[in-house]
Amino acid sequence: MTDVFKAVEVCPSVYWVGAVDWAVRDFHGYLTSRGTTYNAYLVLAERITLVDTVKAGFFDEMMGRVASVVDPDRIDYVISNHAEPDHSGELLAAIEAIGPKKVCHTMWGSTARMARAVAEGLSAGGAEVKLMSLKSCHRSDIATEMLDAGALVVGTPTLNNQMFPTLADCLTYLKGLKPAPLVGAAFGSFGWSGEGAGQAGEVLTEMGAEMAAEPLRSKYVPDQSLLGQCFELGTAVAESLSRKLADKP
Repeated sequence: MTDVFKAVEVCPSVYWVGAVDWAVRDFHGYLTSRGTTYNAYLVLAERITLVDTVKAGFFDEMMGRVASVVDPDRIDYVISNHAEPDHSGELLAAIEAIGPKKVCHTMWGSTARMARAVAEGLSAGGAEVKLMSLKSCHRSDIATEMLDAGALVVGTPTLNNQMFPTLADCLTYLKGLKPAPLVGAAFGSFGWSGEGAGQAGEVLTEMGAEMAAEPLRSKYVPDQSLLGQCFELGTAVAESLSRKLADKP
């Protein structure tokens, strides 16, 4: 274990033991021209606790900071607030190295899981589906698909009390194109506050979309019951689309 990296005391008995990524330039849709940090904390309480880990590739830096305060073998608990890569990329490695008595774990890809369930419901309802992630698709790709689409269903996590920035950008762009009215629906996941899905639904309404249902939200990881609701949302959109097409002269 290297002794180059040192923990930073935040307050008595609480230390920052994360890592600094000087190279990353895009983080959760934000420009990070000076890099970013992956934040993990060591709490020296009755039970010594490591809160979160770091992105894959920064394990040695994190463990070096931990070891500058306490022998890692003394850690009792590891808490993972999110399973997103910047929080838990080295979670398994930490568990193997530390052997904690208890591990807590929440949230990973929740909106993506919801999207797949909604898509299944759409397909079951007879609609042709194209699932498009803004991680891999440009907003112009979405606009192109909308030329022949009958429905637009959008999913978003909530970030800083807002819908995710890439979706906000995309919807603003699509709204400006003044597309023909579509059947619409919105869904999303959240941890602390859940405004994102509702905000996305509001923009769809402003675009003239015929909303098939109220926005659907999942707090943390969607369970089977919630995924069932996602499936039902998909079938509701498919039914609305079918009725709309049937009403065409």
